[in-house]
Amino acid sequence: MNFLKTILKAIGLFLLIVVLWCGSVLGAVYLVERHRMQDQDCWNEMAWMGDISRINPSEIASSARYV
Repeated sequence: MNFLKTILKAIGLFLLIVVLWCGSVLGAVYLVERHRMQDQDCWNEMAWMGDISRINPSEIASSARYV
């Protein structure tokens, strides 16, 4: 019975270590991806602003007639 308790404690400790390790890896991946997506959003926003600055006002007026 004592041997069984020792084995169960060892399995529990092993599972705890695995869960903590997986959680830390997933957390790190989440932080990296979140940072990457923020950078990508920033670049997309800058590109969008650049596209807007190149629009000719006469094009806006001509397209407004069709709305």
